[in-house]
Amino acid sequence: MKKTALFLLLFTTSISYSQDYKLFNSNSKKLFATHPDMLSTYSLSFDSANGNNNDSTYYNFFRIDTLNFESPECDFWIGPECYKQNIPVWIGAKIDFDNLNSYSFYPNNGDTIHFEFNPNTQDTIDFYEDEEQIFSIYFEGADTLTVLGYPDSARFFKILHTDIDGNEINSTINGKEIITTKILGLTQFFQIDSFPQTLRPIYLVGHNIPELGMTKITNEILYDYQVGDEIQYKYYHYTTYGPPWENFTKYTKHTILSKTETQDSIIYLIDEFSFYLDSSQAYSNIVTKKYLRHGIVAHIPFELFNGFYHNLQLGDFCGIKLWQYYSEENSWLEYCDIDNVWGYFDTDGPPGEWESVQVCGLGTYHSYGKSYNGAMWNSSTSIKDIIFFKKDGISCGNEVIFVGTKENKEADIHISIYPNPCKNTVNFKSNAKQITSAIKFELRDLQGGMVKETLISEIEEQLDISGLPQGIYFYLLLSENKIIQNGKLIVQ
Repeated sequence: MKKTALFLLLFTTSISYSQDYKLFNSNSKKLFATHPDMLSTYSLSFDSANGNNNDSTYYNFFRIDTLNFESPECDFWIGPECYKQNIPVWIGAKIDFDNLNSYSFYPNNGDTIHFEFNPNTQDTIDFYEDEEQIFSIYFEGADTLTVLGYPDSARFFKILHTDIDGNEINSTINGKEIITTKILGLTQFFQIDSFPQTLRPIYLVGHNIPELGMTKITNEILYDYQVGDEIQYKYYHYTTYGPPWENFTKYTKHTILSKTETQDSIIYLIDEFSFYLDSSQAYSNIVTKKYLRHGIVAHIPFELFNGFYHNLQLGDFCGIKLWQYYSEENSWLEYCDIDNVWGYFDTDGPPGEWESVQVCGLGTYHSYGKSYNGAMWNSSTSIKDIIFFKKDGISCGNEVIFVGTKENKEADIHISIYPNPCKNTVNFKSNAKQITSAIKFELRDLQGGMVKETLISEIEEQLDISGLPQGIYFYLLLSENKIIQNGKLIVQ
């Protein structure tokens, strides 16, 4: 039984990987991006599919239409008017496939675009023609191509865009390639739904089976920090009902002190410095943040509207290219599967509002939430934004500097800590003539746990560290709860 089960597993896996140059199958989930800037992404998956031995049809009804459909079967709050979920995505309303080389796509204008991806012909085959222009493809050849790090056999078809007289038109897809591969299927194409008004080349940046490129956002991708990275957040909270009202604007800066990776987790030791606007008080603390590295933050959207609007694109942050994922909830709508529609329902008062932007490598870049206490004028608003960061040595944004009333008199003090590596004892020696207020020494393990602490009040002091396991530790020197010095200490 075990051998049979193993054979079935291998056989099933083999089937799911074997495309044989088909553009996709009914289980495909692919992510494409505009070429070459990746400012927009277009994902591909299917609502349904049917077929027989001769042909197959794939349907792409995912997005919601305008409020122009009446559903007498679905009981919505304001009447039968609702949003039909039938707007085709970028690849058109449906695709017909003859299970050989022929594909027919259906743009939103009612036309049909027919392709012959036949590698055995050198003919130029037209796939679209109107009174002004002709689009055609011809087979260029086959070769091995590495897509998203995956080597695959590929077939290359070139697009030719001409006028009626055969003169080439220098459009954005003229001369571009359509690429199909044996395993990954369609890897380079162009936008279909608004063709030929929109001529937009796209290429593959994510593929789910086999899993390559952008298919999901995990904690490991989202919270990818390095030692020395800095991030400053602005928190805004305002409420119109109370008491308590608790309205405030707060700034918090995180500086990454250490990073520890295990098989399951990523652990950061962070210097956290916070202050409130119009306040003379600031707060400094050492915090530990632990993330399950494979925890799913978001699956890459595949156009399906599920009460949320999604968007994924590659953003430019002061020259650093980072993926940003936008999500917004439409809390006014509920789904009725009888007619595949969305309509308004009674939320017993204004529903809440929510949106977020997650940026890979920075975390939550923006979040907005608003709740209502039964009426529009009774609301509570919370906003969190990253306003400054330093990553890979590049600073971006405008850091807000705390201006308080207290001066740190120990700010210019430097304390030598030696020997390093050390064994049994560690020595402290200050460059100051005297220490007017005690300086706190903290020794932490790489997970942020406290292992030793003492107060330094003399110019020269010694600390007994016998009994500590050998390894690398992280030390902090604090004056008035502010870090004035930090580093690594090796215990032998």
